[in-house]
Amino acid sequence: MSRLSWGYAEHNGPVHWNQLFPIADGDQQSPIEIKTKEAKFDSSLRPLSITYDSSSAKIISNSGHSFSVDFDDTEDKSVLRGGPLTGRYRLRQFHLHWGSTDDHGSEHVVDGVRYAAELHVVHWNADKYPSFVEAAHAPDGLAVLGVFLQIGECNPQLQKITDILDSIKEKGKQTRFTNFDPLWLLPPSWDYWTYPGSLTVPPLLESVTWIILKQPISVSSQQLAAFRRLLCTPEGHAAAFLLSNHRPPQPLKGRQPWPGTSPHVSAERKQGQTGHRIPTDGPLSSGRGCPVPCAVSRSSRMSHPCDHGPRSRLGFALTASEQDTATCAEPRDAPTAACRDAAASRTLARAEHCPLS
Repeated sequence: MSRLSWGYAEHNGPVHWNQLFPIADGDQQSPIEIKTKEAKFDSSLRPLSITYDSSSAKIISNSGHSFSVDFDDTEDKSVLRGGPLTGRYRLRQFHLHWGSTDDHGSEHVVDGVRYAAELHVVHWNADKYPSFVEAAHAPDGLAVLGVFLQIGECNPQLQKITDILDSIKEKGKQTRFTNFDPLWLLPPSWDYWTYPGSLTVPPLLESVTWIILKQPISVSSQQLAAFRRLLCTPEGHAAAFLLSNHRPPQPLKGRQPWPGTSPHVSAERKQGQTGHRIPTDGPLSSGRGCPVPCAVSRSSRMSHPCDHGPRSRLGFALTASEQDTATCAEPRDAPTAACRDAAASRTLARAEHCPLS
């Protein structure tokens, strides 16, 4: 297996990643399972401070692993602060993970519950590092805001994305996508869990401070179907649909606590947010210090593997670093085009009932 052709097939799936990327067996791999009863509140965690500028949105693209929306990160236009972080973390991009059916698709698991999908909003430490790529190789280089999606009413903000997916259907395609504020995709409550982890796809760098929001947002079944209609193959090749793109939870392996405190998952809220840390060697906590001893299943629920070739460039690969290689299926297995029409009509019919973030 080539180092650049990892995927989810029997011969190149997550169980084999350690052959090419030994860090796959590292002490701080992601995602993990969060056990809320083992979490302890950490009063030292601060509220999150999030400032996004919709004008910094640039393009939406199909990497063959997911779609991603990239932002201008040359200035502090869109910044994440507070919580477990020190300094400014600039917004780089966001992308989504989903499953082949609506009953699973999130990467992180909460008390055994798998959500339908998971949004990752990726930031990098602009106070300490000159670029995203350099930050991605540093222990405190990245911060990823995770948001769960559960099946429910249509989400009008997600619809702005699904409406443009046809223009980037094939792997490698991109198009202009501006005036979009990721704050629109966040839930009303910013309570969160936080823990030190890694990218969830090769190169699996252990450079991520994870901030997982507790409250999910809504996504309709039709909107999820639109994501699965993306192709993990480029134009001119046999079409294979991107039905699934998530990595299973990884063990904590007794991670060492952060200096002066124990590692854990945290939670916080917009106003009067509360934080919970997930300690990696002990019970989970809320706020800044929560140990989390957990046994996680390494099994994958994917059934239609698809190999992937080299990515376009390191910078882009890391930009989409949280995106997993995708599970693909032949066109006959994909949702029908009627799903998209249904999603559009549902958006119009239920707009006033859709949860706005």
